[in-house]
Amino acid sequence: MKVALFGSNGYLGTQLAYDFSRRGAEVKEFDVPECDVTESSFWNGFEPADYDVILFFAGKTGTEKSFVEADSFCAVNELGLLGLLKRLTSLGTKAPRVIFPSSRLVYRGTEDALKEDAPKEAKTVYAANKLACEYLLQAYHVRYGLPYSIVRICVPYGSLVSRDYSYGTIGFFMKQAEKGGPITLYGDGKIRRTFTHVGDISEAVYRLAQSDATGAFNIGGTTYSLGEVAQMIAKRKEVEVSFVPWPDLAHLLESGSTFFDAAKLAAAVGMIGYRDIAQLVDEL
Repeated sequence: MKVALFGSNGYLGTQLAYDFSRRGAEVKEFDVPECDVTESSFWNGFEPADYDVILFFAGKTGTEKSFVEADSFCAVNELGLLGLLKRLTSLGTKAPRVIFPSSRLVYRGTEDALKEDAPKEAKTVYAANKLACEYLLQAYHVRYGLPYSIVRICVPYGSLVSRDYSYGTIGFFMKQAEKGGPITLYGDGKIRRTFTHVGDISEAVYRLAQSDATGAFNIGGTTYSLGEVAQMIAKRKEVEVSFVPWPDLAHLLESGSTFFDAAKLAAAVGMIGYRDIAQLVDEL
């Protein structure tokens, strides 16, 4: 399998590059500063026919930051993908499959497990970027037949590359614990998420890369409340968990519980034996 990986220096990109390579794939890595996905000159020199699959994991992430840097977020996250899709149109249905990472943030929060057709909303520019990219992929598939798969990821954690690299929610908990705590949580900690080890994310992406499954797919994992996971880490690191009131802005942008039903992915590529974060705390 010949793979073009965009965003290879990011958290997920680093994991995918490592895992796909050890499975025998030939991975060509693209990232800044050598690669600027917002420039048409870059795409003019890119040869998509050289690849079987394109993992488009380039992009900017953030909540409030996405408002402060809205122009940049829209340019990198949306126009970057658009540049790729325009480059692929001449190949039509023979184009390499594009696999794109979306987010739990495209969903409206609920206390029920989310299926792919659950109601959507965007409370940040970043979430709006993700929704826009999903629709761009759908539109170019309808018009030109471009093959694509979208993976919606809830809370990734862990590393295949080193033992000291976690990201986002879990990375935040770990940094506080390693500084002696406490681990601070807004509200009562009852908001639920699906926690997915990066190895299982890579497994899902690898299977989709070999499939003809088109559309959006939730990647599963194990579901816990934020408070439960914080307590797991606190117990292991011998620190406390502190619950504090929601800051006004954080509460305004919070979606509430978002956890996944991954039956659609299992039907498309088979069951994945998701690792349980409760059994992996010692490895974080």
